[in-house]
Amino acid sequence: MCFEKLQVFFPLLFYIGCVAHYCDLLIKDLIKITEIAEIVDEARELSKFVKAHKYVCALFKAIIKGKSAILTLFPKTRFAYAPLMLERLLRNRTHLEEMVYIRICMYVYMYSRTFM
Repeated sequence: MCFEKLQVFFPLLFYIGCVAHYCDLLIKDLIKITEIAEIVDEARELSKFVKAHKYVCALFKAIIKGKSAILTLFPKTRFAYAPLMLERLLRNRTHLEEMVYIRICMYVYMYSRTFM
C-alpha cells in the first residue's frame, strides 16, 4: 500500500482513510436498523407517490410556490440518500399537511353538494 511506503519516510504521518466513505458506510449501517429502515421506506413511498401522480405533484408545486425545495428521490447508491430525502420531507412537512387538508376539504365540499 502507498501509505506504508510513505510511513517509512514520515513515521509521524497517520492515515485515517476517506471520511466520506466512512460516513457512507455508517449511514448504510444505520439504515439497516429495522425502525429506521421502515421510516426511510415510508418516506421514499411518500416521495414516489407525490412525484408519480400528475395532479398531486401539481397541487404540491402550487402550494410550495418556489418557497421550498421539491421532494426528491435519490437512487439507493447515492451517498447519504436517506438523510437528504428525509430532510426534504421534513422541510416540506407543513406543505404536505396543507395538501392533505385541501384534499379533505374538497371531498367534504363534493359530498355536501350531492346531498343537497
